[in-house]
Amino acid sequence: MEVGAGLNQRGLILEVAAQLFMAHGYKSVSLRQIAERVGLRTPSLYAHFPGGKEQIYVEAAERALGRYGQGIESAAGSAQEIREALRAVASWILAQPPMDLARVVRTDLPFLSRASQRRLEARLADCLIRPLRSIVQAALERGELSDTYADILGPVFLVAVEGIREAERYSDLPREALVEGVIGLLLEGARSRRS
Repeated sequence: MEVGAGLNQRGLILEVAAQLFMAHGYKSVSLRQIAERVGLRTPSLYAHFPGGKEQIYVEAAERALGRYGQGIESAAGSAQEIREALRAVASWILAQPPMDLARVVRTDLPFLSRASQRRLEARLADCLIRPLRSIVQAALERGELSDTYADILGPVFLVAVEGIREAERYSDLPREALVEGVIGLLLEGARSRRS
């Protein structure tokens, strides 16, 4: 399906902007680039987004985060144990265009107003961290995990899975093995087991 197929003009602007922002970052994308990609003049963007580039970025990011949250919840679905749920979530995340959350937090958010930063941080927590926390909570209730590192397992898992794309450049292991390695490292640690 082509970008924007079936979308209204506002939706098309958000989809195109999301692609540009994910590929190049907030600071490197101009309103002119967005307008050209959707076949509009730059001033026309203000009819849809009076807040300009920041409003477009925030709304595009919120939509993308919402889709990610739904995808994570759907992927984990009816998994009966944490390893199965994390494997499904990792596979789903890696099948999506890269979101590069570390870059977003490090280099995009500082250019936004504090109100927009808080808005996106809350959306990120709700859409990405909450579903992962639910997976961890279910595993705690089933006795699969101790609660020692339960609070950080979801966020660390998310960053580690995003890092698999980079790790593939330096490893001969297939993606599935890298996913299993990340999950094993998070659930069991790196220490060798002695009898």
